[in-house]
Amino acid sequence: MKRYLLKHKDDIAAEILFCEEDGSLHQVLSSACEKYLPVCARHGHEENLAFWWRNRAVPKSRSDVRELLDKEGVRTTQSLLLNNLGLSMTDSFWVCPADSQLRWQDVSFHLNARGRKEIEISTGEWSPNRNLTPIASTGGELKKVWSMVDGQILLVKGNVSGYYFQQSLNEVLATMVHRRQGYTNHVPYHLIQLNDGSTACACPCFTDEHTELIPAWEVFAEHAGEAFEGSLLDAFAQYASEDGFDRNQVRRHLDYMFTVDYILSNTDRHSNNFGLLRNSDTLEPIGPAPIYDTGNSMFHLGGGIGSFHDLFHLSVSSLYDTDGELMDKVEDPSLVDTSRLPCQDDVVSLLSKDPVVAPSAQRLWSYMAFKANVVKARQKGLDMRHIEDGISLYLDEDEKKEINKGWAQFWQSLA
Repeated sequence: MKRYLLKHKDDIAAEILFCEEDGSLHQVLSSACEKYLPVCARHGHEENLAFWWRNRAVPKSRSDVRELLDKEGVRTTQSLLLNNLGLSMTDSFWVCPADSQLRWQDVSFHLNARGRKEIEISTGEWSPNRNLTPIASTGGELKKVWSMVDGQILLVKGNVSGYYFQQSLNEVLATMVHRRQGYTNHVPYHLIQLNDGSTACACPCFTDEHTELIPAWEVFAEHAGEAFEGSLLDAFAQYASEDGFDRNQVRRHLDYMFTVDYILSNTDRHSNNFGLLRNSDTLEPIGPAPIYDTGNSMFHLGGGIGSFHDLFHLSVSSLYDTDGELMDKVEDPSLVDTSRLPCQDDVVSLLSKDPVVAPSAQRLWSYMAFKANVVKARQKGLDMRHIEDGISLYLDEDEKKEINKGWAQFWQSLA
């Protein structure tokens, strides 16, 4: 066991005992200042720190996790995180050995970013020839690397399988949607070619030395056990407002984000994939974090649907079990203008860049068009059940192939 200080920049939040064998958080010895604790551990929730630490480590399901562990000669992802002082690109928390004189300026990735291919910050005081890497705390199952390009920090993301790169295309498609909507609070993605000839995507880091992310799960964890009447979207907006964020701004951001997610069939908007931004110097609120991580969309694992009903009940890893349930919780679906979505030719052309996806591009477009029509119907005041029941009246036996053929009659019935 070894004692560490949990710090936010140079402010001490707590004294913690770590098991150096597996990198796990063994015990919180004392708290120094609650306001410098992670949000999930405030207000007497120090027991959440162990979960916060485990969640901070790179996922065990990460495609290159074995390579990462072998490179540093450790057995667990938490050991990898501890070896790298718990540092992250997205916030200012870290752990410092209790007997060390290290300061934030010595270890901050943003303060010490070099013009190298990968960001590796040498901290001679920590250990001779020892480099720290943000990959130890970079979430997600896909292989990722932080790179410097023309002085800008970029996150480069791989795909599920080598030369099959639909997830990267999906990120670019989401960027296209946001730009055409004129919605600026998103992270822009673009395609890049890797040295092995495969295609990936890259995006700029949306945090910096003065801006940090509070993941949504931490906000919910801080309020765990509290009674709340309303949807989980309402709850998140309310909890954010209690910390000084603009409730209406947060709620509208959620409505916009989950509406776009529905149209794109995004299955991965879990509470690590959205959140809030605050000033890391003053801890004052900034606003909703920009929309990021929309790669697991457009039926990226192949296959499709059995019938149009599946487009109302797509299983998702999010606040609710299906995207239809989420769409029903959206208060203002008019925040997305369906007339300004990318057109069929643009979507098909983009998806066809991947020869594996190209044969399915027209079908994937038809799903997107169907769900855009669902959003239009929601904008007319209908709930998801009435839309599903209504459109079913105008589809024939061939509905599995021609899911969009009944909309004309449906609209006419609403006139």
